[in-house]
Amino acid sequence: MPHRDAAAANAMIVASAANGHFDTAERLFSGLQFRHDLTSWNAMIEGYARNGRVDLCVSALRAMELEGWSPSGASYLSALAAFAHAGLVEEAAQCVASMQGDGGIQASREHFNRYVDVLARAGRVEEAMELAATMPFVADEVSLSALFLNI
Repeated sequence: MPHRDAAAANAMIVASAANGHFDTAERLFSGLQFRHDLTSWNAMIEGYARNGRVDLCVSALRAMELEGWSPSGASYLSALAAFAHAGLVEEAAQCVASMQGDGGIQASREHFNRYVDVLARAGRVEEAMELAATMPFVADEVSLSALFLNI
């Protein structure tokens, strides 16, 4: 079925990717009759991240950039989630550096909370506690739960 409406196609990609139906999501994504947009890229990146496919998440993030799209704060947040679940601290640090450097995106409370989660899940609780105490936001229930669930 041809997808001429970007919003409808993106909704189908989001639903498919979020539920781990990557074959369907990738087929819809590849078959788009218009240029991919930020929503379609983020749907794929988040779907991969949510389902523990850090390799595909990172590949999609790179492909997005090769196609001329700049990752958004949401793109990086999804990548950080993938790194947290895979215990990839160094990759998460590189992601944050890229986001703030090349991407020119100021880290939000959500980005800091996710990075606290990355550190805590990897057993680097002292570093996570230090980050939560020194981030430019007051630690909230999300950052504190990331710490307490991983102690």
